[in-house]
Formats: sequence, C-alpha cells, structure tokens
Amino acid sequence: MALPKIDSAIFTTTLPSNGNKIKYRPFLVKEEKILMTAQESKDEDGILDAVRQLLTNCVVSPKEFDVDSLPMFDIEWLFVKLRAVSVNNVIELKYKDREDKQSYEFSLDLNELEMTSNPEHTNVIQLTDDGIGITLKYPNINMIKEMELKEIADAEPTASQSLEIIKKCIDTIFDEEQVYDQFSEKELDVFLGDMNHKMLEKIQVFFDTMPKLSHEFKYINKEGNNRSIKLEGMADFFTSG
Repeated sequence: MALPKIDSAIFTTTLPSNGNKIKYRPFLVKEEKILMTAQESKDEDGILDAVRQLLTNCVVSPKEFDVDSLPMFDIEWLFVKLRAVSVNNVIELKYKDREDKQSYEFSLDLNELEMTSNPEHTNVIQLTDDGIGITLKYPNINMIKEMELKEIADAEPTASQSLEIIKKCIDTIFDEEQVYDQFSEKELDVFLGDMNHKMLEKIQVFFDTMPKLSHEFKYINKEGNNRSIKLEGMADFFTSG
C-alpha cells in the first residue's frame, strides 16, 4: 500500500523587475539540506548554486520559469520569500560592534523587507550629444558567479574586468537612425574601446542604482554613539538565517 502524499501550500509573489506573478511552494527537508550545506560552507559560489536549485525546484508557475534569466535582485526577492515560508519569517541576528566590541542582537521579519529602488534609475544610457547610446540588461546569476570568481582571483576588479561586465550587460546600441541588437564580440570591443571616462561613469550609475534588497538596523552602543548595520544583497540575508 502506497504511503499518503503530503501536499505543499502554494504562495504567490510579484517579481520586482516586471510585475509578473510567481507561484512557489516551501522547500522540503531534502531541499533544506542543500541550503544548509551551502550555508555551512560559506562559499559564495556554492550559495548561488544552492539558491538556483531551490528556486528551480520550488517555483511551480509559470511552467517556463528560468532562474538563469532573472535579474539578481529578482532572485534575492524570491529567495527571501521562499525562506520565510519554508523555515521562519523571523530571523535572529547578532553583530559585534567595532567600536565598543560588544555584541548586539536583532530580529528581522523577512515579510517586512522591501525592494529599494532609485527613481532616477534607467537602463537607457545616452552616451553622446548626437544620439548614440545603449540599453543595458541586468546581471543574472551566471554573470554574478563569474564576477565573484574574478574578485576572488583579484582583490579588486581591474579596468578590463569592469569592461567585461559592461559588455555582458549591453542589450542594444542605438544612434539617431537605428537600433543595433546584433553585433560581434569584436565590434563590441571596438565600441567600448572608443568610450571615454565620462561615458563609463554614466554606465556605472546604472549598476549603482539598480533595485536591491536591503535593511538597516539602528542602535546606540555602550559608548552612547549612534550606530547602524546595513544588510544588502542575498549573501547577507542567506548567512543571517
């Protein structure tokens, strides 16, 4: 006789990037092991792989859901929602103050987290006064993994690595007459090589103002000074749990 099947509750959330509805179930005991193993290793590459696997397993709608196509902030949002219904929506945190060397405890309700966004954020970057510009797409999980591996190899990203990130995120190039959505890597290298520093600064604003999941704790330490702790990005919330 077959054992009874345990059905999972289904939850719904909205992707910050496009407003699409996502339905998901809590992760199961077998899937929680994936999370715990990655969490204990504290390896960022392993954490990203674990999150990819959990989201792939637990998102039930839409059927064509592809975690690799999502902007990283959508993945952060989905992971926090999934963590809240699978384990506990409240996580207990402890931080050691660098000034007074004392430990402080905080409680964070994951259901109260919001995605912060800059009203001036845009993916359309006007590079020149005569109409030349680009549109950018958000880094996905594979880009983030590649960037983190380079950061491990190099203490700070080099100029060439920064250009490589920009190159991967360019979606289209346009001028006053045409939009170019197909180009070779060599053509793209030449295009980027002709940019000046101010153009690169305009592009950097796109990355600096992208939506992000963040939360700030404020407190007064034993020295009587106002202090704050800011959580930002999936790694902070992942390792906090």
